Amino acid sequence: MDEKIIRLSEENNNASLTQALSSLKNQKVIDLLDARAVEGRGNPVPYLQAIFKGSPTNTKSGLERRTVVFKRAIEILNDGDLSSKIATDIVGFLMMELEAFPGKTLSELADMFVNAIKSGSLRNSKSLELFPKVLSAVSVKDSVPMTGDCGGEMAGQEYKRHLLNTLCSSRWDPQCAIHLAAIFRDIPMTPDELRFVIEKIIRAMKDLEIQELPPLVYQLLLLSTKGHKQLVLEGVTSFFSKLDKTCDLEGTDDSSEVETISKEQLRHMEGTVILHVTFAVKQDQELGKEFVKYLKTCQTTPGSILTPFNIALGLSIAQIHRFEETIFEFLKSAVLRSFKDEERRKQSKWVRGTKITGCFKSLFGLMFFSSIISLFI
Repeated sequence: MDEKIIRLSEENNNASLTQALSSLKNQKVIDLLDARAVEGRGNPVPYLQAIFKGSPTNTKSGLERRTVVFKRAIEILNDGDLSSKIATDIVGFLMMELEAFPGKTLSELADMFVNAIKSGSLRNSKSLELFPKVLSAVSVKDSVPMTGDCGGEMAGQEYKRHLLNTLCSSRWDPQCAIHLAAIFRDIPMTPDELRFVIEKIIRAMKDLEIQELPPLVYQLLLLSTKGHKQLVLEGVTSFFSKLDKTCDLEGTDDSSEVETISKEQLRHMEGTVILHVTFAVKQDQELGKEFVKYLKTCQTTPGSILTPFNIALGLSIAQIHRFEETIFEFLKSAVLRSFKDEERRKQSKWVRGTKITGCFKSLFGLMFFSSIISLFI
């Protein structure tokens, strides 16, 4: 039957094609798609093209058939059993057909993606390439019916914002984080929406395996071209500075924590991240300016900026002539200020006369010296 449907489509016999499809129940149409896509009995793309060609959107049955088949195609893509070429062809075809759907169908498709991301059921990220197109198509609708028990309607832009909020308020499967960060670049967003998304991606960093952190940072840097460069830099440097501190604590004799990452692994991974950031600064010097601004905001607390990662990143960006003098001046100033603060603490009678002198020495002295020494280990 699927061969007949394809033949009618190729012959442009639309009347007979529509009649043939109308004689089949939707489940049979799905079964024929599964036979080609899942069981490997043929290329599913010509069959999909024939179904959509013979299912006009101005009829209830045609729209229903399109919707059912589109959803099943997404599920097949999510299962990840297709060859890369077939999956790419399916995504390319479905992308061209999205705009013909009404707001109700688009909202159902969008919710389908959000639920798959929340549940971690995406075994293959290929279908996620459709998500930006779904959100873009939703956003231009005058009104979109709410799915589920909510009821009511929303303007397209408002519904898109609702979906982004729902997605960023949910826990992501760590395997999806990098792919999600990549697709957000293709989604039109307001500055507030973009900030919300960037903050979510930064929070997701703590759930990733160490080897997945550099590619996620790379996607964050690409996303920063849309805005909020300083937020990205603050998030990345803060995360790795905390990771440095955690690694140092785990290496101490009195630490009760089990070592989860060696210092060698950490330095290797941080080196890759620094290469990504430095390359991004070379491509977009506005990012370098934001890094300098970030350093200046930390001038009053040199201890918080003088971490192995921040110093190494600063020295790396300083190799770019435009930022060399500014960054070296800042590092020199931060080092001198740290020395002066330590000297004042040593001379303080109150500090020397209390039992917490050792704590101050540990906190303020080692914070600086261990950072400098660790940079060259």
